[in-house]
Amino acid sequence: MRLLVVIGLVVALAAISAFAGDYADGVKFAESKDYARAASSFRKAAEQGDAAAQSVLGAMYDEGQGVPQDYKQALYWYEKAATQGNAGAQYNLGVIYSTGQGVAQDGKQALYWYEKAAVQGHSGAQFNLGLMFSKGQGVPQNYKQAAFWHEKAAAQGIAKAQFGLGVQYDLGLGVTRDEKRALYWHEKAAAQGFAAAQSVLGARYSNGQGVAQDYKQALYWYEKAAAQGDADAEFGLGLLYAKGAGVALDYKQGMLWFRKAAAQGNADAQFAMGLMYANGNGVSQDYKEAVSLYEKAAVQGHSNAQVNLGFMYEEGKGVAQDQKRAVFWWEKAAAQGNAAAQSKLASIANASQNLTLEALKLCQREAVSKLDDGVSPADVIANAVHAACRRELDALILARAPTSAGSRDFREGIEQKTLPEITRMVLVYRAGKRQTPGRQKSNPQATPPRPKPMEM
Repeated sequence: MRLLVVIGLVVALAAISAFAGDYADGVKFAESKDYARAASSFRKAAEQGDAAAQSVLGAMYDEGQGVPQDYKQALYWYEKAATQGNAGAQYNLGVIYSTGQGVAQDGKQALYWYEKAAVQGHSGAQFNLGLMFSKGQGVPQNYKQAAFWHEKAAAQGIAKAQFGLGVQYDLGLGVTRDEKRALYWHEKAAAQGFAAAQSVLGARYSNGQGVAQDYKQALYWYEKAAAQGDADAEFGLGLLYAKGAGVALDYKQGMLWFRKAAAQGNADAQFAMGLMYANGNGVSQDYKEAVSLYEKAAVQGHSNAQVNLGFMYEEGKGVAQDQKRAVFWWEKAAAQGNAAAQSKLASIANASQNLTLEALKLCQREAVSKLDDGVSPADVIANAVHAACRRELDALILARAPTSAGSRDFREGIEQKTLPEITRMVLVYRAGKRQTPGRQKSNPQATPPRPKPMEM
């Protein structure tokens, strides 16, 4: 998409053109919406070397306004104007090469023309240049450069740039993390009606992030964004109604907004709907529907949905009971660091006195991470995530130090090992070469309480 439609471009250029002869006629015809005659006049001026007319004529061919749409002709006239330094034409060439419209997609050419236009102060080129650096498209990813160009575009009122800059300040990407600056730019974008920024403001006020918690303000901004179809805002509204936060508790209204968001593929909303069907909140309890919704969110990587889907399989609610499928989903969630899933896998491992594959991987990752952080080998073993993990690590160490016996001698033997030695011992498991001789018996800890399904 180009930054300006043809008529808007003509009006903008009128102020900087000589505004005489054929070009002036073209402007008048364009303003009266007689695009065929406007194109004819602009062509006469363009053929005489008028850069502004060349740029406008290129846009008319690009959009098929007053002339048949012809990307080759658009490219021809844009290049004529761009080589004369016309910023609008340079920007449009950047868009053409970036999208591959009528030419082979070429990130380097897009970057070249965006930079030409950006240094002349073209806000659209500045924003797109920042986007390329932010995403690493056609250039190495560079958040500092992204922030640099987004700030220039944001200062000129480009809402997308204001929102993107707010995100960078919120996350500390290429800039020092600063919630006040993040809030400032998000408010700027939201005031211009940018839905994503409005949705973020809703979330900020709902959670009290960088602002005093204010559910009325959250409702205000969520409604603004939801009216534009923003799925995150629709989910946020659903959450306010489902919890009775700032509004009267209303499960049906909550479900209405969750449905809107879920229909757009919003995983949070799908998970929330799954909870409501599982618990019978605002709807008739329906475990099959809950499973279906959990699964939609789970395949998108929603870890809490993966946890609850595991419980549905374990308990046979809405689906045939299947412990293997339950473990499958818990392992998916655990791999994302979900504490409830990790706890569930640990309880299974303790109960069986054996480690599941995922629990073993978690044990290894935890041990290596703590050793890398300088935690003593003895403390790594003593504070392992669960008893079965400790037993596996005990066995590994004893296999390397078979003369050690008893917990005191065992700990002393551990302390004699260097960090690299212990790390290598743990890595033996990753290679699938676990040592088994000399396993030390240890009293398993009591099985931890069964984790509850995740709630909103």
